[in-house]
Amino acid sequence: MQTTTQTQDLHIVIAALGGRSDRALIGHTAVSAPLTWSDAQALFDRLDTERRAGVWTSGNGVRHPGHVLHYAVRSIEDPRWASLVGRGYANGISRRTGYPNGDRGIEKAAKAWAKEFGYEGRAGGWIYNPSGRTVTQGWGSFADTLRRQGKIAQGSDGLWYVLDRELVA
Repeated sequence: MQTTTQTQDLHIVIAALGGRSDRALIGHTAVSAPLTWSDAQALFDRLDTERRAGVWTSGNGVRHPGHVLHYAVRSIEDPRWASLVGRGYANGISRRTGYPNGDRGIEKAAKAWAKEFGYEGRAGGWIYNPSGRTVTQGWGSFADTLRRQGKIAQGSDGLWYVLDRELVA
């Protein structure tokens, strides 16, 4: 699989996650692929507004905050946060013709996610989970599911990234 290195001057939106009851910091996770500063700020504003409005009240009137303590925007060049987003995956391009060939970047990111979490492709194009159960047919379909779930995302640089990675404390 062809991967490319990250582009300078990109930022990610991260979430600080905490316990629902004690609000103790569990760790940080990326909630976006690398974005331009303005795109990252816009996403931060939307997510933080939703977070503040998302505090729910139980039947007895007690307010319960969500698991996100706060959001922040950080540079992908900052070594503390760089591990939250891996390398980007680009569309395959023929060296001879210069036209697309092979896997698309989104499918490469889906395959990288699948390898990390024990999913595999088998004969007939079927994708299986670690328990051996069929999930879907085709990497394109699997990639679209992961995109909708926020486990992979496209950055402002056009590359596709795996977001579902280990937390950083």
